Amino acid sequence: MADFRDIILELKRLGCNTQEIRTLLSPVKEISLRQVQRIIHIQRCRGSGRTRDSLEDIKAAIEEELKGPGSLLGYRSLWHRLKGKYNFSVTRDTVMMLLATMDHEGTKIRKSRRLKRRIYLNKGPNYMWHADGYDKLKPYGISIHGCIDGYSRRILWLKVASSNNDPRIITSYYVDCVRSQGYYKL
Repeated sequence: MADFRDIILELKRLGCNTQEIRTLLSPVKEISLRQVQRIIHIQRCRGSGRTRDSLEDIKAAIEEELKGPGSLLGYRSLWHRLKGKYNFSVTRDTVMMLLATMDHEGTKIRKSRRLKRRIYLNKGPNYMWHADGYDKLKPYGISIHGCIDGYSRRILWLKVASSNNDPRIITSYYVDCVRSQGYYKL
């Protein structure tokens, strides 16, 4: 039963609910829903409020996350990442307090609900174009397609079509734009 207990707790840690855990284990061993709930409850009582992992390890992981795109995460998202990516057993309150002390400025920005704009780098004009379509009006027979230059944010085309299912339409917009810019003679 110890093997199944570990499997049940790992599935719960990964986010499965009790019914999903029971269904996943049913081909191997018939286990009742109440038994799964009891195993999870016993583990919660044993481990509530305590962390298995050392605070130094948790701090190191938070510092690593703050160096990259994790610097934009709040404490709940960071808590989920610590559980999933690093397999840490830590309370949300602990993560909240550590994040408040380690990233004081970021915590203040998140509390004021002002988002930090990400840095977008592009080598120069016409190095990268960004094309996209807007499908919300598709039920009415309207498809909007646009493209901008990534450096200057200049609109290269903004067109309306009756369908977006045909890739030749978007290709024709691209070819027409390239011709109008004078980059390629077709």
